[in-house]
Amino acid sequence: MNIINKVVWLTHTSQQGGWNDLDMLEIGNGGMTDSEYQLHMTMWAAMRSPLLIGTNILTLSPQSYSIYTNPAILAISQDPSGGIVQRIWRYFVPSTDQYGLGEIQLWAGQLAYGDYCVIFLNAANEDMYMNATLADIFLGAGYSTTSNTQSNFDVYDLGANRMPNATAQTILNGNSTIGAMNGTSYLYNSTAQSYAKGIAKNDTLLMGKMIEAARGTDDNKEEEG
Repeated sequence: MNIINKVVWLTHTSQQGGWNDLDMLEIGNGGMTDSEYQLHMTMWAAMRSPLLIGTNILTLSPQSYSIYTNPAILAISQDPSGGIVQRIWRYFVPSTDQYGLGEIQLWAGQLAYGDYCVIFLNAANEDMYMNATLADIFLGAGYSTTSNTQSNFDVYDLGANRMPNATAQTILNGNSTIGAMNGTSYLYNSTAQSYAKGIAKNDTLLMGKMIEAARGTDDNKEEEG
């Protein structure tokens, strides 16, 4: 959270050919929960930081492997628009950790082909109910009063199609035949087809799982429990 809250004021400087480097990914090094690792990967991808693995890949756990290789999150990093998420709001909450820190945030940013990346960031010490209007989500691009807030959107959870631990462990064990067969539903071959082409074709591997539809009305709420 320290890096995330510091880079808020620098996101506008990030652009194609000059991305902000948020430092190496710490997934697999310990000191964070699985949910925190997922947030770490998601925020680095959404803020277009170079994704550099900062742990020993020879001792990678299946949980960490599935986070590093999630094609839907990697697609955000590789989206051809060059768009980057911006923090829309931040609220401190009474549910704090051992350091007395607790907050929730909303981040959003435009992607290619009219898509949008929306991140509900829960840094409280418990599950939180969070919501946002479409006007909130489009605020960073100046669209809060346009027809975008009246449009309907399909909502996808980019972490919902995460590779199961058993499949990840098979791949890490080096059984290439079984691993390749089991991993095709969770791994994206960017050598055979670039992320840009896959995004343009709405490749299902890059979309996670549809969870709901957001209706575009003035009082519409995009919600996450």
